[in-house]
Amino acid sequence: VPFEFPRDDDRNYILADVRGLSNFTWPGQPQHDHVSVIGALRYKSQGRWVNNLLQDTRIYLTSPNLASFAMDYLSEDNKVKTTLEIFEVPLDDEARSYIRMKLEVLDDVPIDGPSGENLRFLNAGAYIVHTVWPKLAYTSGSGETKVLDVPATKTWVLKSEPLGTQAPFAAAYPHKNGNMCFFVAKFEGILGGAQIPQLGLSCFGGKEWTEMFLTAPNPIEALRKGDRFDAQLFVMPYGHADTDYKPAERQRALYGEGMARVEVVHGKAFPGYPRRIQADPRGFARFTLIGGDNWTPILVEGFQSHKAPMLWENRGSWLFVDQQVYGNDWVQSYRAQDGSVGFVFVVKVRPGQTHDYLVSLVPSARSITQQNGFVTIEGGP
Repeated sequence: VPFEFPRDDDRNYILADVRGLSNFTWPGQPQHDHVSVIGALRYKSQGRWVNNLLQDTRIYLTSPNLASFAMDYLSEDNKVKTTLEIFEVPLDDEARSYIRMKLEVLDDVPIDGPSGENLRFLNAGAYIVHTVWPKLAYTSGSGETKVLDVPATKTWVLKSEPLGTQAPFAAAYPHKNGNMCFFVAKFEGILGGAQIPQLGLSCFGGKEWTEMFLTAPNPIEALRKGDRFDAQLFVMPYGHADTDYKPAERQRALYGEGMARVEVVHGKAFPGYPRRIQADPRGFARFTLIGGDNWTPILVEGFQSHKAPMLWENRGSWLFVDQQVYGNDWVQSYRAQDGSVGFVFVVKVRPGQTHDYLVSLVPSARSITQQNGFVTIEGGP
């Protein structure tokens, strides 16, 4: 369950680890040690820090293939609405919390200057374990990777530095406690009454901890009524003291141009990530999955029953992709917005691959087994 960590300076931060854990998982990963705490919108206005008040939590899916929920916030001054839509999947390289952050300004908000210090859309700081990251790497406005030293001398290394417009990243590293990456897949917004093509980055080198946060790409004096943005991003704790920025930079290839996409043969594709597909009215879906990396979620909906979905892959002949562990336990179903039944599959892919998939339904099946590629369905055709 996400919760907030209170600080003496009236700034609270949402802890990054939002997955439910019941056993040891992702060996060697630092995410459960809270490498840093992650904060959503915070700003300083008229001499005080303004925090968010939780209005609502919506839980959509809870493991094993996909955990998905959303949180709605309203600022303490009732002037800014923030929505965080978050999902996580069981990856085996790095743990990523995928976030769609939507911000809407309901009334003018003066920002105490400089905004590069006092306007924070997404903040990382190791306030619990006191991690001081000596390096910062990020995608500059020209699209190149820049690396800076971060001295622990209470120094602002960056203020409102514009990030690149094409899948930028920012990483603070290296430390034995682990490192932190921000990655922005898509962004569009209006701030200060003007259209902006990208977010900005600020970084503060403190003696006890390093702070890295996303902000406006240029100094602004106020958020104006009608300002808004929609950002699709993720936070990724990674590595240890012997790790550089390369794992973070690699996300540009994996989740920028290389993000998984689908071409539908039977059914209809929805925009966004994870990939979501509406089944053909005849009761099945066929689609091609192109690109992607690691365990990739696929949501297929539009069915009338929650029983026995089957995922097939065409490799010259149709082969059943059997995701059962103990038998009859491979299904994660959900109720779609149109009232139909949907299913979540996770498939292991590598960059550059193309997969031809089919999803069918056998509602009367009592068991499904496979031996040497031969599928036996008891209780159904």
